[in-house]
Amino acid sequence: MLSFRSAVADALRIARQHELQISVRGAGHNIAGTAVCDGGLMIDLSPMKTVRIDAEKKLARVGPGATLAEFDAAAQKHALATPVGINSTTGISGLTLGGGFGWLTRKYGLTIDNLVSAQMVDARGEKLALSASANPDLFWAIRGGGGNFGVVTEYEYRLHGVGPEILAGLIVFPFSQAKQVLRQYREFVKSIPEELNVWVVLRQAPPLPFLPAEVHGKEVIVLPMFYAGDAKTGEKLIAPLRKFGDAHGEHIGAMPYVAWQQAFDPLLTPGARNYWKSHNFTELQDGAIDAALGIQRASERALAGGTTLASTLAMIERVRADVDVPLVLFTYVNPVVRFGLERFVDRASAAGIVSQSQRRSPYSCSASSCEASGSCT
Repeated sequence: MLSFRSAVADALRIARQHELQISVRGAGHNIAGTAVCDGGLMIDLSPMKTVRIDAEKKLARVGPGATLAEFDAAAQKHALATPVGINSTTGISGLTLGGGFGWLTRKYGLTIDNLVSAQMVDARGEKLALSASANPDLFWAIRGGGGNFGVVTEYEYRLHGVGPEILAGLIVFPFSQAKQVLRQYREFVKSIPEELNVWVVLRQAPPLPFLPAEVHGKEVIVLPMFYAGDAKTGEKLIAPLRKFGDAHGEHIGAMPYVAWQQAFDPLLTPGARNYWKSHNFTELQDGAIDAALGIQRASERALAGGTTLASTLAMIERVRADVDVPLVLFTYVNPVVRFGLERFVDRASAAGIVSQSQRRSPYSCSASSCEASGSCT
């Protein structure tokens, strides 16, 4: 019976022989929906879903078609985990080869920091083992060195004791209080332990059951939090967050780690074809806060039909000068604003105001030759 690795090797040889472009399908989770090339050969790894856990050695061997939900479920049977993303339908391949970060990253680093070894088929169709001692240059390359080095057919991860229960949840504040919340958040995160992770999301309120109906669809600022430790200790640590403003509502409590890993799935559904950009800041200064909130206000007006693309671009130009430091800010921007935001970022990058870290989907290709497809997995 032909093994999956041999099948991948044969597919690469055929593609090279016939000069075909290649795209690689892992679990089929692609941010923009552009992973499949036209007129080329797609190598579908989705049947390769095996997850094997060595609880004693705290290691996991994972097939390239596995989703985070499948990986988390297997590891949590032994109260183990490694840093992965926050959407359980994400494929382990795209996440890993793109770096990978999530709720455990402050404590245990990126997904690639926990990659111990990998099995790969290179562009020549040769099967290779990669680790710190075997083909170390290629092992370095697949952990952030770019794309198109080969097709990874298995990953081995270091695991850590996590769960099965953790403390997690959301606090939702009115958007009118966003500036005071962000300023207090800026000071709060300076002293919290690595086990605690608190993020900031600016978006329209989804119809969550703990929020008043009149808040649904309104702009809000959300503090999602996660504590990988004793729930009572976590409650004491997050108590100051509740004093940042007058919250619309909250939902925080002890829950299974796998449940929290799936909590955002309804907000990140298939078929959305998202546009994302990522930029790094070293400090959250007031100017950066004002710029982010200004763009979000413009997005709200555009959704309400109260602004035009021209006025949105003018607003972005006004706030551009306030961004005077290279932090990670996440805002959900509607299509009307995207072109303006693109111009804003490009001009700020050219002026050295912000560092441009990515210009397309944050996931790297796992194919040997798929540049035309945008990104893989």
